[in-house]
Amino acid sequence: LVVAIFLNGLEVRGGALRGLRTGGLFILEDDHADLLRRVRAGLRRGWPAVAAAAVLLYGATGLVTLAPHEVGIVKRFGRPVAPPLAPGPPWRWPWPFETVDRVEVGTIRRLGIPPSLMLTGDESLIDVEGQVHYQVRDPRAFAYAVASPDEAVRNAAETAVRALVNNRPVDALVGEDRGALQAAARGAAQ
Repeated sequence: LVVAIFLNGLEVRGGALRGLRTGGLFILEDDHADLLRRVRAGLRRGWPAVAAAAVLLYGATGLVTLAPHEVGIVKRFGRPVAPPLAPGPPWRWPWPFETVDRVEVGTIRRLGIPPSLMLTGDESLIDVEGQVHYQVRDPRAFAYAVASPDEAVRNAAETAVRALVNNRPVDALVGEDRGALQAAARGAAQ
């Protein structure tokens, strides 16, 4: 259709130029059979170039641009394959053969532990809230081993903090060095 419109436009332009040269009226040839013949001939001559361009464009969809803090997990027919793609513009097989899931590994992720009342070792109640900072080490496990990785990290950190608070009296929690508490919580959460 696009080729037919283009050729029709060329015919209109040619008729207008002929009309200007002869000083006459705008001349249009009404021979649609001739136009159809020219379109078919053009398609016969140009189909190899169109096919090559289509194959090149399809192959170009395999280029993936990954930021410096990302890696790409390649899935071939839905199954992850090793190794992950490094940052940059790597090539992989286009869809439907392969797809790429991006995972940020270079950034530090932050999650908040919501405020909650916890029972201390001396049976006092204390209101605790916090923040967890973590970085992804294994992108494949992060993406596919757990349904909700952020929620799993939050739950592990909250459990570690509850265990710490439950084993210490309130005076030790309030007066103790925060660095030691953070180190103990980090070790318990990991």
